[in-house]
Amino acid sequence: KYLSERPGLSIDDYYLAFNRNGSPCGVCAAWDCSSFRQTRVLRYGKQFLTAMILYRILSVLFRLAPLPAPGECFKDFIVTDYAVEGRDPDIMNALLRTVYNKYRKKRYQNMIWSSSADDPLLKASDGFFFQRLISNIVLISTDPATIEKGEILNKLPYIDLPCL
Repeated sequence: KYLSERPGLSIDDYYLAFNRNGSPCGVCAAWDCSSFRQTRVLRYGKQFLTAMILYRILSVLFRLAPLPAPGECFKDFIVTDYAVEGRDPDIMNALLRTVYNKYRKKRYQNMIWSSSADDPLLKASDGFFFQRLISNIVLISTDPATIEKGEILNKLPYIDLPCL
């Protein structure tokens, strides 16, 4: 049922990490949400000219997807449904690298992955060029028995909620 409610996500989009003993120690899914979520380029301003030239050079050297033309969309995918044993950043980093390399070959420009700001798992982004964004979106239960007044703890588990 979960997969049927998410357009473009299938069981084949899940990745597993195994430890040296062959036991699973991590999982994540990579989801192309372009059927309902897009980042469209309206125009590139003059302040981005240097960055665009540099990116074009890097895209040739590292076989990166070209930047979209004005009016086109970035090809994004979202890493979701993730969990790793002991919240080990090395395991998550291995999953992210595997997924990123697969989607890079498919000419995607952006990988989107997120967690709570104080989550040690965010160290898994080491080795990637990334832009850290801070969101003040907080999801809480609507059951009054579970809500304490004025109490929002960042250490609570991050909730990844696809916006459908």
